[in-house]
Amino acid sequence: MFSLLKRLFSGGGAAETGPNTRDPNRLRRLRGDGEFSVKAAGTSHYQAELAAVKGGFRKHSNPDFLLDVVPEPTNPHDANALQLQHDGTLVGYIPAFMTSEVHDALSRVGQEGQRCRVLARIVGHDKASLGLRLNMQRPARF
Repeated sequence: MFSLLKRLFSGGGAAETGPNTRDPNRLRRLRGDGEFSVKAAGTSHYQAELAAVKGGFRKHSNPDFLLDVVPEPTNPHDANALQLQHDGTLVGYIPAFMTSEVHDALSRVGQEGQRCRVLARIVGHDKASLGLRLNMQRPARF
């Protein structure tokens, strides 16, 4: 109630920056289903990078973390490729069967060709290679 009165009588000061306002520079996050059922592609090529990410977590923990989803239109194998990056480092890709869904979701919210984020989990701690599971709904949406 107070914020409504403040807006009505404030006389047009600075833009509101409360919890319900959206920062235009903030990346949108893909909605998840809680299952982490989507297996990231290409992780076998980024084992050192995944080990470095994993090394930043406490032993015996399996925390979920955000990855940037970055369009890679110059990819020689797939112009719709979407990189998965952690702090600017490539660690895998959105699987090819889902890239059009993510591109469509970005288009629906006016963010075509832009970055977004996805919740991820490292898997395979006791195996020879690490992988990534992504918390994504099908079809992809924000």
